[in-house]
Amino acid sequence: MKFSIRNEIEILELEVDPQLLGEAEEFFQKMDADMDQGCRMGPIFVAEPDPVERAQMAAQKIMMAMEEDNQMLLQMMVGYILARHPNCQGVVLNDTGDPKNHQLLMTESSTL
Repeated sequence: MKFSIRNEIEILELEVDPQLLGEAEEFFQKMDADMDQGCRMGPIFVAEPDPVERAQMAAQKIMMAMEEDNQMLLQMMVGYILARHPNCQGVVLNDTGDPKNHQLLMTESSTL
């Protein structure tokens, strides 16, 4: 499946192996458990992040992975977003430093 990552400079098209989603589910559950404790979303702390905020946090880590050329982290964060939002086709990253400014690109059949 294809996943698009856009920022002000480039558009990156990734091919994601659907098998990764199943194989990494335990890792994704650990991410969810960590986020269940709350997380910082830019200047505010969100005690109970909703599914979109969780995906925005993963998108923030996608930005970090791109800056550090960390392909494993990039694939895992894209995998997390796809595992939790199967209708997501990509993200638009905003480099303001606030994860709430990242946008999920959803198909029309999405309920988000």
